[in-house]
Amino acid sequence: MKKSSIIAHFVIAHFVIAHFVIACFAVCLFALVPASAFSQSTNRARPKPAPQPPVSTAAVPSPSLREIGYRTIKAGETVNIADMAEGRTVARWSSSTPSAVRVDSEGNISGVRTGSGIITINETEYISVAVVPAEDFYAVPESEVVLLPANSSAGADAARDVTEYRTEPTFRLAYRFTSRGEEKGASGPNGGIDILGRGDNYQWLWTTFYQGGWFYDLNGERGVMVNGYQRAANGVELTLKPEFIYDQGVPYLQVRHVLHNPNGFAVRGQRFGASADVMMHQNDHAALKRTPYGAYMADSEDNPSLELRFVGEGAPGVTPVDTLWLGEWDEGAHVRHIYDDRRDDVFQADSAIGFSYQDIELAGGEAKEFTIRFTLARIKRQGQ
Repeated sequence: MKKSSIIAHFVIAHFVIAHFVIACFAVCLFALVPASAFSQSTNRARPKPAPQPPVSTAAVPSPSLREIGYRTIKAGETVNIADMAEGRTVARWSSSTPSAVRVDSEGNISGVRTGSGIITINETEYISVAVVPAEDFYAVPESEVVLLPANSSAGADAARDVTEYRTEPTFRLAYRFTSRGEEKGASGPNGGIDILGRGDNYQWLWTTFYQGGWFYDLNGERGVMVNGYQRAANGVELTLKPEFIYDQGVPYLQVRHVLHNPNGFAVRGQRFGASADVMMHQNDHAALKRTPYGAYMADSEDNPSLELRFVGEGAPGVTPVDTLWLGEWDEGAHVRHIYDDRRDDVFQADSAIGFSYQDIELAGGEAKEFTIRFTLARIKRQGQ
């Protein structure tokens, strides 16, 4: 399907659905609420408090506030951020979440524990702060990985299924598995993983075209992966294991690929990889740049609001990819280049990216892991 048709159907569908949901909600509200609820009873039981997630409740600030910058610090670290407020009216320095980040009257912020908070300087502007662990390396436990809140902002992207994406305490990246049978993006059957990045004002922005995600291939078969799992015709299994880590204070989404041979005999020549139709925020022609660690992509070369790094080589803990392909969407043909190698920069084109691991041997019962990472490019930014 042409991308223009997808965009048109997407906008119309959201308009119709929104009005239908509002109408249904109004009818159901009065139908479901008992008459006694409108009485002045003084014996009503208090509602149970909602369970508190292990992340900052400041993750979704008021839409009336504007972010003028952000900063990442370590727990136990103190830095001054007064320069971010230069030229602005500072009524007072105030932290939304003192249990995670504190601030004094001079703009000195201190990281208390892993989490996030907003530092307001007046009634309309704030600086966001992410606090990462003091350890050089920290793997976020499953108990601290949560779904995005229902009131998360998707900005102009109007991202779908936002509450199905999982994130970590600093709210930098979020992921969701895409599975066989879904129809997202414009590159054929889904099956893999999609990633959202947090932009200005805590908005969750696209990194792939209409959340199509990364389309995975195992031994030449695509579009069959379900919830990060795929089984090849010869029985070999590929399992994606996403996890959030902090390495030297930088938050990463790390994806471990476990390739397992459950057979009682060895297999040779196994291969797998993935490709994505890149769309950074609202830019479907996002530039791709080759880097020593893999690739860099952004929605703008001069003033980017979203920058993503694909780390597939040249970094500790990462398994160097056998191929890295930077090219164009080409009506969905990019998925046929997963096992090709092309490492030239892409500018002013409908960009796409792919990677693969090839010529893999597995003994009977053996499993091997292959690891890549994603991260936002900067941990400090001052807005305009």
